[in-house]
Amino acid sequence: MLLLWPNHLQVALSAQGAAAISLFVGSSKNKLKQQFMPAIQNLEAPNWHSVSTSLEALLSAMQVKPNTQLTVVLNSDFIRYQLLPVQKISMNSAEKQAYAVAAYKEIYGSEMDGWRIKLHETGFSQGSIAAAVDESFLDKLQQVSQQHQVQLVSVQPYLMGAYNSCKKWLGKLSGYFVVIEANKLILLNLQQGQCQNLRMSAVGDDWQQDLKQLLLREIMLNDAADQEVLVYAPVHKQVAINKIEGWHVSRIGPTAKQTMTNTHFAMLEVLA
Repeated sequence: MLLLWPNHLQVALSAQGAAAISLFVGSSKNKLKQQFMPAIQNLEAPNWHSVSTSLEALLSAMQVKPNTQLTVVLNSDFIRYQLLPVQKISMNSAEKQAYAVAAYKEIYGSEMDGWRIKLHETGFSQGSIAAAVDESFLDKLQQVSQQHQVQLVSVQPYLMGAYNSCKKWLGKLSGYFVVIEANKLILLNLQQGQCQNLRMSAVGDDWQQDLKQLLLREIMLNDAADQEVLVYAPVHKQVAINKIEGWHVSRIGPTAKQTMTNTHFAMLEVLA
């Protein structure tokens, strides 16, 4: 039988480990198998070291075929996000990149010299979300891919995928877009659909109480009460969203895609 389309491996990387779904891409995407490889933490190495080892073990265990296309989603354990304010002058791509590098340099100093920075494309007179990843981590992903003869076609921050997946709900929203990961919460303040502020917070099992506390803080800082709060939480798909007094809180996200119920694989919903 002649295979006209390559296999595709979708992998989510977090501090907990590497989760993969193998797909055969033809007239429709057919899931072949899925597997999770936990990370063994090494406090003496960079935080991405353990999960890259998990990815190597995962590729070996799944016996991935040569030339399989690999797409990787990184959660915020490995990302440093920053909102770049609106600029009054028009800038080309190179100028925007230089502006982003300068913004990170101001906060992190020489620590960011080994980071790769990617911008979420926006129009003129709009703020941009920037994501910085350790260059050594990206090099390691490329190295692992080559060793296993797979094609690394994409590495993307989870927040960007979540934002794109939820665009039809965000539209001209003036309120808050909340993305829940396994152990972190990302809060975007939007005005007419444009991001005005970005906050990240560690969360525990009671993430809804953590969200409530963050929103109370927003009231104190921005007089933001009585606004809409849209929550994207595929990691907690089976959990009902609690009401929060003074806010209009609701869940958003694809409703027809119910294959990612296991929390290890929930991040891959943004690729479905």
